[in-house]
Amino acid sequence: LAQNRLKDVVLESMSVELKQQIHRRIGEALERMNRRRVSFVVESLAYHFEQGEVASKAYPYLIQAADKLLQRTFVGEALEYLDRAVRIEPDAREYMTLDDADRRLADLRLKRAKALYHLGQLADSRDELRLAGELADALGDAQIQIGVHTEKGCQARRVRELDVAEESLQLAID
Repeated sequence: LAQNRLKDVVLESMSVELKQQIHRRIGEALERMNRRRVSFVVESLAYHFEQGEVASKAYPYLIQAADKLLQRTFVGEALEYLDRAVRIEPDAREYMTLDDADRRLADLRLKRAKALYHLGQLADSRDELRLAGELADALGDAQIQIGVHTEKGCQARRVRELDVAEESLQLAID
C-alpha cells in the first residue's frame, strides 16, 4: 500500500514529457532484452510504446498482442488491443508507405470483424468487413480480398443467408 502511494506521488510530480520518455526507454529496453522472445512481453511493449507515444512501434505490438490473445480465445481482450491499434493507426501510418499502411489497416479491420462477430456484434462486424474489403479492393490485394470474402461467406452461412454465403465463398474461390 505504501509503495503504491509513493509511486502515485512520484508520478504526479512528473511532467507528461518525462513520463513519455520513461515509457519509451522501458519499451526500448524490453525490446532489446527480449528480442528473441517478444511474445513473452508483447503486451508490455505495446503499452510502453503507446504511453511513450511511439505509434510506429506501438501499432504492430498492439496487433501482435491481439493475435496472441485471439489464439488463446480471449476475444474480448484481443478486441481491446485491436481498438487501441485503430486509434493510433493514423499516427503510425505516417511512417509507412501508403500501400503498406492500407494493407495493415485492412488486415486489422478483418481481425476486428472476426472478433466482433465472435462477440455477437454482427452489424459492427459487417461494417469492418466492408471497410476491409474497400481497402483490399483499392490495393488489389487478392489475399486480403479472399480473407474478406471468406469471412463474409462464413458469417452469412451461420445466420442462414445462404445465397450471400454462396456468392461470397464463390468470390473467395475465384
